Amino acid sequence: MDNSLLITFAFIIMILIISAIKQYSIKRIEFKEKIAHLEKGLPMPFKNDECSNKFETHKELTATCSKQKSVIWISISLGIAIAFALISLIVGDKDVLVVCALAVIPLLIGIGYFINSIILSKQK
Repeated sequence: MDNSLLITFAFIIMILIISAIKQYSIKRIEFKEKIAHLEKGLPMPFKNDECSNKFETHKELTATCSKQKSVIWISISLGIAIAFALISLIVGDKDVLVVCALAVIPLLIGIGYFINSIILSKQK
């Protein structure tokens, strides 16, 4: 196995492990907060994330959430494209620009969310 391939796999596994540890710590903290509220006899804390409700019936709120998601996805695609374009300029290898094609995937997802927000805002 090539060293560069091994480093790439190690990097991907490291990112996955870090994200799993972060999710675990967030869930653990939320669980401790819920237990503390139950012990004190207080009502359960409410999550203040408006866009996390998947069964939302208000079209304005879902259109706003869809628009926010589209901005995030388009920003991610621009970040990927700019990062690999700069890497290509610094390294001087034009083959790195092929990786910029990966930015098309989040760009299309962002455009889909934006079209969805337009359709939802017109339906109200």
